[in-house]
Amino acid sequence: MPGLPARGITGRHMFSTWYKAARFRRAGLLDLSPIVTHRFRLEEFEPALALITQGECGKVLLLPS
Repeated sequence: MPGLPARGITGRHMFSTWYKAARFRRAGLLDLSPIVTHRFRLEEFEPALALITQGECGKVLLLPS
């Protein structure tokens, strides 16, 4: 029985992508606010995790108090 091909993703370009995104954001060319759907204080991590587990959100931010 032949094996299945396995494909993966390596992080070799990951950091350069982050740097590019940061430059776009600083230049005002990238607005991330539409993907952030909820903000919670760090102490509220339990309801934040429940929301994430339910799949009822986009990006959830945990903010310092």
